[in-house]
Amino acid sequence: MALFERVERFLDSLIPPSDEVTTLVKRGEALLSAGDPDGALRAAENALSAAPLFLRGVQLRADALFAKGDAAHALGVLTDASRERALPPLSLARMCEFAAAIGDERRAIDLATQTRARTSDRDPKTARHLLNAARSLLASGAHAGALQLARSATVVDPKLGEAWLVLARDALSRGDQGQCGRALERAIPSLDAANGALNREAGELALALGQLAVATRHLRRAWLVGDQEAIAPLVLALYRAKDAAGIERLVSEAQGTLGELARALVNLGAGDPSARLALEAAHGASIPDALWPLALETTLAHAPAVAERWAREAPSRSGAAAVTSLSIVSEGRTDLDPLAAHAALGAALTDERTNGIALARYRALLAARWQHKLGELLDDLAALARTTPALESVERELRLRRRELDEPLRVALLGEFSAGKSTFLNALVGATVSPMGVLPTTAHVHWLRHGERSARVVDGRGSSVVCTIDAAPAVVERARESEAGVDYVEVNWPAPRLARIELIDTPGFNAGDAAHERAVRSAFAMADLALWLFDARQAGKMSETGPLQEAADGGLPVLGVLNKIDFVKANELTQLATIVREGFKDLAPLVTSVSAKEALAAQLVLEDGSRSDADKQAAKLKLVTSGFASLLAWIDEHLVAQRAAWKHLRVARRTATVLADAERRLDESAQSARRMDDRRDALLAMVTVLREQLPGVLSAVRREVATVLIEQLKGLERRDRARAADANVLATDAAAEVTWRVRQKALTELRGGLSELERLAVEAGVVSVESSALVTALVVQSIDHAAVEGARDAASGTPPFVVIPSDPFAALEHAVLRVERRDEGADQLVRAAIAVAREALASYAAPPITVAR
Repeated sequence: MALFERVERFLDSLIPPSDEVTTLVKRGEALLSAGDPDGALRAAENALSAAPLFLRGVQLRADALFAKGDAAHALGVLTDASRERALPPLSLARMCEFAAAIGDERRAIDLATQTRARTSDRDPKTARHLLNAARSLLASGAHAGALQLARSATVVDPKLGEAWLVLARDALSRGDQGQCGRALERAIPSLDAANGALNREAGELALALGQLAVATRHLRRAWLVGDQEAIAPLVLALYRAKDAAGIERLVSEAQGTLGELARALVNLGAGDPSARLALEAAHGASIPDALWPLALETTLAHAPAVAERWAREAPSRSGAAAVTSLSIVSEGRTDLDPLAAHAALGAALTDERTNGIALARYRALLAARWQHKLGELLDDLAALARTTPALESVERELRLRRRELDEPLRVALLGEFSAGKSTFLNALVGATVSPMGVLPTTAHVHWLRHGERSARVVDGRGSSVVCTIDAAPAVVERARESEAGVDYVEVNWPAPRLARIELIDTPGFNAGDAAHERAVRSAFAMADLALWLFDARQAGKMSETGPLQEAADGGLPVLGVLNKIDFVKANELTQLATIVREGFKDLAPLVTSVSAKEALAAQLVLEDGSRSDADKQAAKLKLVTSGFASLLAWIDEHLVAQRAAWKHLRVARRTATVLADAERRLDESAQSARRMDDRRDALLAMVTVLREQLPGVLSAVRREVATVLIEQLKGLERRDRARAADANVLATDAAAEVTWRVRQKALTELRGGLSELERLAVEAGVVSVESSALVTALVVQSIDHAAVEGARDAASGTPPFVVIPSDPFAALEHAVLRVERRDEGADQLVRAAIAVAREALASYAAPPITVAR
């Protein structure tokens, strides 16, 4: 543009327009108000032909184009004007509204930010344009941008109630009732009593918050000014407030059917059973819209079958899908697993009106499905855990518990050292398969299972060596000398009893070896049931109480056996057994008294084919007198025959521990998710702060670069001795120096906020530590761009103007908003399933035990 033309325009902007131009603009504004945008546009063009820079005429032209539906052209008119001068806040807000109308969310947000920065006092007109822009973005689905514009509107005019209502509605949709209540409180004082739509919206928000008095006041106000849509929420508010007289007054002016239904609903809510007859006669599609919310809520609470029928009859009505999904999961149904039930109840679980009922039916379904069905409970819980990332390890544990149900009963032999555990085990098997001796020779857990004779030595790393039983001691010794050590020794033996019960021989307590006690505790986890062997020579010692209490705390059922009775006189045995039975009835109920040593000797005789019939007859008698014959019969009756009951009891107790761990993991996951959400919210808040700060910084950069370079270029031009080429070189060097200096100054101003932004972005998991510098790099790029534009301004001689930058934070903000928030509804179902499972697991008890005869 030539210097003469720029000067001419500058003078035009300073010289007031003529009265004729002003009259033309006023006439155009009147035409626009009267609904004649074409006439207004002609008046604006006539005025601008005489005074091209008359801002009021420019604004009239843009408004007329916008009224004709040409928002893009209107935005272009004011954009051209912004290149000639710094526009006032009202014009910037107009541009924001135009940009939002064409769907340019980023431009609209930038313009709103500039509007806020230039507005020092309350400006209702400017705020109204920002609110209009917010509504345009809401209509186009740009929710996040619309909220930013609504917040900008409340800053420009804190008394703009409509903008506060937009923010309140958003807070309610996010479940933040506190924020919703605060925004509603700011909105209410400035609402026009004659505006039915706004009062209805305020009343509906108050109703959702449970503020019944506020809801009733504003809904009644909306209804009185003719807003018929306010009747439905008003009736609901009066019902929740138990204002029967208010409902009567409200429906008295309505049709007869409306009044009858309203009275029937109120009476049903008050507990009048006769009211149900009137409601059962009604058809779902015939219920007036004004009463539908009240009808649904009341019948769900007092007559759910009626609500479900109405929902089927009117499936398109609000809440009908949620109520219909309730009927899919009817009471007593057990064919749906938790995942199928969740899918069936999906609509009901997400609707606050039906959530409570849906959750109750979900729990009832699981309780009926899992009653006395531990295998199905474990399968269902494992499938449910698989859908929850925090419960990955829990799923594996549940699968292990499920497999345990189909395995033989595992019985651990416990007791202090030299209580005769290994001898007892050998007597049960009828062969010498476990170490015996006076010293604590059983140094490791020995696990006896049914199978062909062999042994497997498992070390501490889980590696194993298979060998013959005779070679096992040498393999164990080598493993003990290695770093891995020995975990347990598995012995396979073809004894028929082992096909039904597996035996676990353990080192003794009080052997003075910590490794032995660790091995015993590992057997606690392996066993389903334990037999504690009391040594008849010193039975009932206090030292036995600790290990037994530890087993009880771990959920391991323990029964007592008094061993080595061959060391006790016959007349003392009964008294000794009574003392042990009474002293340990809670920790290890005594079931029998035996001499394992005598029983093993008798069984070895019976197995020896070279012994005489007389010897074998004596051995049979000794088996009886040793108490072992009755013990073996007792084992068949109470352990073998009751295998499933003992197995279910132990697995149920182990599963209860797994579920306690699952709840802990859910709590930790929820806390972690809340912390992450807080970090992302803090990140978005910092983005907002920097986004508002950046336009001012960029404009200052552009102005400073242009101003300094213009002064330096003027100095170079006055140096007559400098050739043109040298002048160009000097100008380029000067531009580089000024640009670098101004750039560093701007970065220093933003450094604190940008460092905080990088830290928050890493903590929120949006970017990695390695890529966090890209956030600052985008801002530096915007500063460099502003500096280059300033240099161009200086070169062209154009006065610098306000920068409208591209948003360097847009990608970061989009990444944050794209992250899915934690599904608390899914957690709610998992926790409900765990609660039901706990109740089901608690129903498993030990089978009744009688003393062996």
